[in-house]
Amino acid sequence: HGGHTFHMYEEAANKPHMMGIDLDAHMLAKAKQNLEALGDQIVFINGSYTKVDEYIHAQGRKGIDYLIVDV
Repeated sequence: HGGHTFHMYEEAANKPHMMGIDLDAHMLAKAKQNLEALGDQIVFINGSYTKVDEYIHAQGRKGIDYLIVDV
């Protein structure tokens, strides 16, 4: 529901741009609600983590610094 993501955001020296990806739209909606304090620092995508490269490039980013996967 976004707890680990929020903790990572709070602990980061430079506030990172984050991406929440989940196949389950219901769980993604819960995470979005729980992480609303992050504002535009996080993007939520209903999809598979296996397409993370596509999502990163679609956001105009070149790569990632951290990855949390719940499989």
